Amino acid sequence: MGRRERLSQEPDRGQSENEIANRAAADDDQTARIRDLLSSGNASYLQTNYETARKAYSDGWEIAGKTDPKDPIRYDVLKRLSGIESALGNYAVAENWLQQAITFREV
Repeated sequence: MGRRERLSQEPDRGQSENEIANRAAADDDQTARIRDLLSSGNASYLQTNYETARKAYSDGWEIAGKTDPKDPIRYDVLKRLSGIESALGNYAVAENWLQQAITFREV
């Protein structure tokens, strides 16, 4: 959900439009940080530096895991975590991340 959509939503009781705008800006900052981490992880992955990629993806999940459960960035992070664990031979861990991604897509 983009910032404009969040701003156009009805405010919750007790929340001013300014509070809603601030929350939307914070969400945009989180999304930008997650995307930066995914980009860094992707670059490391392409260089077969899998441990560094896993760290970037894990850091991305720490942030994404706290976002709105409907935010599609969560799915992107989960897919990458599954892929990196598979590349490292950690198939049970990879399957766990994959199941979380599938569950997200079904909701």
